[in-house]
Amino acid sequence: MNNLSESALAFISRCFHGNEIRVINPIINEKYIINNVKHTLTGEVIDEMIASNRVKLLFKNEKTANIIGIEGMHE
Repeated sequence: MNNLSESALAFISRCFHGNEIRVINPIINEKYIINNVKHTLTGEVIDEMIASNRVKLLFKNEKTANIIGIEGMHE
């Protein structure tokens, strides 16, 4: 998926550190500053992230989500 929002790309970037994958546990509808830009994690952003095939959703409820980068999908 090439038309990812800036927020989806920003949260995806947090799932990787170099070649290492990471698990993130953001709070849904919370505002985060990533690379000096404010982003809000919404359900739509999570859907974009999953559709990119770069990350996998491990857990989600109404308040939080656990998202992990998929090995080999870092940029």
